[in-house]
Amino acid sequence: MDSLHHSESNLFVSSGQVQERSYRDQSYNGMFPMASFDDHVAVALNCSNPRTIGIYPETKIPKFYNAWLAQHSHNTTMENLIVAALRKHGYNSSSSPCFVQSFDEDSVKSMSMMSPLPMVFLTNTAIPNSTLARLARFCYGIGLRKDVVVEVVNNRIARKTNFIARVKSYGMKVIFSYFACVSIWKTAFQY
Repeated sequence: MDSLHHSESNLFVSSGQVQERSYRDQSYNGMFPMASFDDHVAVALNCSNPRTIGIYPETKIPKFYNAWLAQHSHNTTMENLIVAALRKHGYNSSSSPCFVQSFDEDSVKSMSMMSPLPMVFLTNTAIPNSTLARLARFCYGIGLRKDVVVEVVNNRIARKTNFIARVKSYGMKVIFSYFACVSIWKTAFQY
């Protein structure tokens, strides 16, 4: 990070830090510091897999963190830090194996003005055409859950919505964030 050093970020891992989900392995509690963004990017860049490994960084509650950065006299934003880190690692063109995503429209728009990387707006709901038209000016695509495009009843697809067609009509791609039952999806959508 530029203004928030890795040593500062490791302060977030206190000696009392534990895995909050009791059904998960508790034997690693407090053993490892928090991984930095650079650490995560290094995993993709240094993978021994011969295929290119892409990354999907997401700004999480950027308004909160930007306010925190300002309050602590850091003259930067979360978006500036992410774009700078991605550039440092060579993610600097529209063909780089990276989608930058957020549920915050302002965050996506801000990063789109700083970087040619594909930007993805995340949503949990079908959004109106007026919003799609606005997003199409700076987004590569819309990331969503499957229940935005189909209604499922008794673990079966009951009805398809027109959301995919609407997104595509504005020149954007649809990126699904979760598939619970791939066989149903292969039947429902022939890609």
